[in-house]
Amino acid sequence: MHAAAYPMYRVVTQMREVCFLYFRTSSDWEGMHIEYIKMPVRLIIVTSGLKGGGWVKHLQYINEVLSSWKKCMKIGLPNNILFPVLSLNQKDKEKLLVRNSLLISVFEDCTNIFKGMLPVESIFILTDSHGTILKKINHCGKASFPFLTEGISFLEESMGTNSVAMSINLNKPVYSIPKHHYCSFLNKTYLFCKPMFLHENTTAYLVLANENKPISKELFALTELLCSHICSVYKQIKKENTICKNQKIRLSQKEMSILLLMAGGKPDKAIALEMNRCIDTIKFHKKNIFRKLNASCTIEAVIKAFKENIITLDQIDV
Repeated sequence: MHAAAYPMYRVVTQMREVCFLYFRTSSDWEGMHIEYIKMPVRLIIVTSGLKGGGWVKHLQYINEVLSSWKKCMKIGLPNNILFPVLSLNQKDKEKLLVRNSLLISVFEDCTNIFKGMLPVESIFILTDSHGTILKKINHCGKASFPFLTEGISFLEESMGTNSVAMSINLNKPVYSIPKHHYCSFLNKTYLFCKPMFLHENTTAYLVLANENKPISKELFALTELLCSHICSVYKQIKKENTICKNQKIRLSQKEMSILLLMAGGKPDKAIALEMNRCIDTIKFHKKNIFRKLNASCTIEAVIKAFKENIITLDQIDV
């Protein structure tokens, strides 16, 4: 490859198995003949229309991708593996899910609110601070990602270069596209990972995965909004749990209204109509009521509410 003949591109680096070429625009390289010398290499073209600071930041990201690739090659991770290498055994996975049950519940409830906005090719994934999958949400049922299941690790040692591993290392949001992934089973996957700083030293990661389609600006914004909502709800529940350890059970005004309607025998749909809220919101508040009263169903919650004098018969509109 004769670099002098093509001054419009910059050879970022050439490793044993891969060569990255960086162009400012796609028009600089389209139709250009690239010669392979001596041995075949995996050629990756990286383009960007960015200028100034944007160009520098993007180049920094490419260098971070390259650093990750070098690490994968150094540890001897094959790039043609069909599935992630690292996963928890059943016993350890169950322990992990129990330990993070509150976070998983909040994740499920919050993503349920946005389910109508998620395209069929997209899923949301929740991981713990070490990049191990806790839950995968796929409302449409079309984008399955069978290799992304509970207990699977996103670390480089498990599935090579990807946005989650890079986000953990860099402590910032990362968007990775198919050609930047090290392992072939991610060659159709777009990943956006955002750290969630939840409580004290508790960190988790929210991941948006797209199949065969780049992530749009709207989906980036949706992920940011969902991340903020999860953090807000989780922190609020942790705060309430701390208060409840030393004080009597406390329900918010909205939770009290829902509890009284529950005690009156009204189903979720009727409660939603009366309170002018969507049914998912009612279910979310009911979960909080069950948690605060340590109840597993509506009947148990109502009985405990009577025993604790939280509600009285006079308050119920039958």
